[in-house]
Amino acid sequence: MFDLFRSDRRPAPLTNAEWRTVESFVPYGCKLPGAARTRLGGLVRRFLEEKQFDGGGGFVVTDEMKLVIAAEACLLLAFRSDEVPYPELLSVVVYEGAWKTTRRTRMAGVVAVQEGANSGESWSRELVILSWKDLRENGVVFHEFAHQLDAADGAGEGAPELPTLARYAQWSRIFGAEFERLVARFHRGLPSDIDPYATTNPAEFFSVVTEEFYERPAVLAGRHPELFAELETFYGVDPRTLAAPPT
Repeated sequence: MFDLFRSDRRPAPLTNAEWRTVESFVPYGCKLPGAARTRLGGLVRRFLEEKQFDGGGGFVVTDEMKLVIAAEACLLLAFRSDEVPYPELLSVVVYEGAWKTTRRTRMAGVVAVQEGANSGESWSRELVILSWKDLRENGVVFHEFAHQLDAADGAGEGAPELPTLARYAQWSRIFGAEFERLVARFHRGLPSDIDPYATTNPAEFFSVVTEEFYERPAVLAGRHPELFAELETFYGVDPRTLAAPPT
């Protein structure tokens, strides 16, 4: 009953001070048309009210940080029909910078330990972990919240929820071919305009090209027009029509 009430009520609009923060830090924040701007504000308010923010490693997450993260995450929804922002997401954990990770693998009775650093993770549909330093320097919020959209159907395999079987078939054809071409170039040692991390698997490919779609839309459209068109249909916007994102 409480959840139904919360879903139906109209969220309070962002204040002028909050909008100034969004416009200063979020790509396209000051260039959205009126309806999308109003919609973004409502989604951001709901995100702030419904998601829990925690600091990792003792890091203090300020209200401004929460606002910036919420606005970037909800920018992916501003031209879509989603009424509730990431309904399965419960918590966002923010570290000051990249955090150390340790992975242990066993092969033929031998345990190998690999250490590294991470700037973002999306765990199932309930938790996102971010590095504040990295999200100010790159598209880690776009990346991790694309994973959230991808996992909305429970699969998280690089094909988010789509309205029809025909759309799934077209998505699979275009994304599959683009992914295979990128993997082939990577194994041949050839350069690419898409981050090689996208070759990890189809889910990472979708998240990486989402970053490219919002951060370098002209490049993606020029070199991968079919891929760009699929993302434009999915996100409901051509970022080139808004403004060039900050560099």
